[in-house]
Amino acid sequence: MEEEVVDCYLKRLQPGKFLAPSGTFGVSVKIRCIFDKGLFRELALLSEHHAEPEVLDHLSVYKGETPLLEWCDAFCNNGQMFLSADLSEERVAAFAKQLKLSYATLESFTKRLRVGKA
Repeated sequence: MEEEVVDCYLKRLQPGKFLAPSGTFGVSVKIRCIFDKGLFRELALLSEHHAEPEVLDHLSVYKGETPLLEWCDAFCNNGQMFLSADLSEERVAAFAKQLKLSYATLESFTKRLRVGKA
C-alpha cells in the first residue's frame, strides 16, 4: 500500500486490537481506524490516482466489537459483502439499492449455493 494511502488510515487510527477474522488472508496492512465521512472523502480523492486495490482490499466495519460489515476482496467481481443479521432487511435493501447491487439473506444465499445458482 502506498504511503499516502496508509497515512489516510493512520490519521483515523483507533486504539484496540485488529478485529478482522483470523481467516482474512492477503491483507498487507492491518489498521483499525475510525470509519467516518472524512475517511470516505479522502479515499475518494486517493482513488483518483490509485488503483482500487491500492486504496482498499478488505473492509471490516464494527460497532464496538460487533461486526456490522465484512467485505473481503472488496473489488473482486464476485466478492460478497456480509452484513450483520442485526440490521433490518429494509435497511440492507436500501443500502444495496444505493450501491446498485442485489442482496440476499444468509438463508436464501445458502439455499442458492446448494442448488448451484450462487
